[in-house]
Amino acid sequence: MSKENQVEEEKHYGSGVTELAIASEALTDNIKWFRSTLVQVLVVGITSFLAPGAYSSLASVGAGGLANVNIGNASVALAYALIAPSALCATACLSKIGPRYSLSLGAAGYVFYAAALYQNSATGNQPFLVVGAIICGATSGIFWVSEAAITLLYSEPEYKGRHLAIWQSLFQLATCIGGAINLGLNIDLNETGGLKP
Repeated sequence: MSKENQVEEEKHYGSGVTELAIASEALTDNIKWFRSTLVQVLVVGITSFLAPGAYSSLASVGAGGLANVNIGNASVALAYALIAPSALCATACLSKIGPRYSLSLGAAGYVFYAAALYQNSATGNQPFLVVGAIICGATSGIFWVSEAAITLLYSEPEYKGRHLAIWQSLFQLATCIGGAINLGLNIDLNETGGLKP
């Protein structure tokens, strides 16, 4: 902060605010690279790539590649029906356990859904698919609120747009990869259903 700007700020705000601004600048200069907001946004983006991005990819290939997609579609509808109520409860979760653990809790629900899709395709265990969808829907609202809070509230105002673009690009990349896999495996088929074996 230049001396002229400092004098102008002291006239406008008073010296206490100026000292606070100078101390704040000194604190931000000593932040380690892994504690920067860019790294936090990258962690959230990679988590979005691996959790809801993989979920979108699995859902887009017809219940994870099953020939009969009816139970898969019903489980996706059930999960989406639970997202809104869980998102309404997410603020309480954020304030009680914090953003880090809220993000982890929200991402953990996607693991159950992916495991249920695998178990259903391997053994035909359809009740586990419904339970996995319920768990995923109940926790994904917490995930969506947590990742948005981390990305939008941690970012400095001048980098907010860039951080938002990084976060959403990583999330959408998983869906693009899933769509490319689906297209590559089914390019010769002219029928509905799951992936070609």
